[in-house]
Amino acid sequence: MVPGIEQPVGVVGISEKGFATATLTVEGTGGHSSQPTNPKNIGKIARAIAKLEEKLFKGKLSGPGKNYFIAFGD
Repeated sequence: MVPGIEQPVGVVGISEKGFATATLTVEGTGGHSSQPTNPKNIGKIARAIAKLEEKLFKGKLSGPGKNYFIAFGD
C-alpha cells in the first residue's frame, strides 16, 4: 500500500468531508391544494433547492490527509 514499506499499513481517515446547513423559508399566500395559488409556495422552495444543488463545493485535500499523501507518495 505504501511504497518502500513491506508491512501492512493501517490508515486512519481523519479528513473532513465538509457540510452545509441551509434554512429555507418562503412567503406567499396560503390556500388549499384544490385551489393552489400561482406561483405555488412549494415551487418556490423547489427552485431554491435546485439553485443550491448547482453550487456544489469544490473538492480539496488539506491538513493531515494531504500530509499523508505528501509523506508517502512517490
